[in-house]
Amino acid sequence: MSGGGGGAPRGGGGGGEGAPPASRASPASRAAAMLRGARRAEIASRGAAGGLLAGIHRSAFRGRGAEFADLREYRPGDDDVRAIDWNVTARLGSPYVREFEEDRDTRVYVVLDVSGSLSFGSGAETKAARAAEAVASILAAAVGANDAAAAFFVGGSLRGRAPLGRGRRHALRLLSGALGFGGGSGATDLAASLARVASMARRRGSVFVVSDFEDGTDYDRPLRLLCARHDVTAVRVRDRRECEIPDVGRIALEDAETGEQVVVDTSDAQFRRRYAEAAAEREASVARRAARAGARYVLVDAGGAGPAPALRGGGRGRGWR
Repeated sequence: MSGGGGGAPRGGGGGGEGAPPASRASPASRAAAMLRGARRAEIASRGAAGGLLAGIHRSAFRGRGAEFADLREYRPGDDDVRAIDWNVTARLGSPYVREFEEDRDTRVYVVLDVSGSLSFGSGAETKAARAAEAVASILAAAVGANDAAAAFFVGGSLRGRAPLGRGRRHALRLLSGALGFGGGSGATDLAASLARVASMARRRGSVFVVSDFEDGTDYDRPLRLLCARHDVTAVRVRDRRECEIPDVGRIALEDAETGEQVVVDTSDAQFRRRYAEAAAEREASVARRAARAGARYVLVDAGGAGPAPALRGGGRGRGWR
């Protein structure tokens, strides 16, 4: 995404690395293959994709015995005074009661960034391809747990949405929809996109925001809003060339979303050092912002082996016990 400070090498005098060509396979066939691979990995280890959802399967019948759904004013005849929310009642000056839903499954919301910066890849795959693999891992875990899943595809705005559903066939539709956006295009606005998702995903669930988080907008508040209602995981997808740049002479760096270019001399050791320092600070900033909001943070490297192995553990934030 634009605003993050990292551009994709584009040709130049010393051999910059560009993204590999897109697969000729249809989104549907690619989705089926990716979901099979993610499911095999989950079954093989039970600590890979499945570990993502293990912590959110707390009992829905806890405390009073069900999942909190909403507040409403007290009505004459209500016979369970234990349902009265005394804090809200004191603030508003009239009695309010909590309503509950008996719900034994988890709703999984996938928020996938499909902006232009995801089209970059210095090795065998683009960040967009790695992001799709992460989504496949999440959906495979949801299918295994028989959880309902939905997807939001975001860029400068909400570009697409796949409604809630469960089962392998539904997961394939969601993943095919993600792959249908190709390698990513255009700019993004995470702040506006997350705010829109927060307004649409009303019922509590688990939200996975899959993005490179190379965004210049202030998305902290909408991310906090999501975390206030949901268990949120920020899945950051990056490429190794965004962390360090090799000595390949003069090359042009291009912002994949704005098209802006700048020519740099990578033979300058001081430039390479500043580039690496800026990349490390961006990485630390994304992790800090996720932690402050209350989200778990997971890092996925493009070009890694297997189905999104970095999704298997670690992280910080609430939930995920």
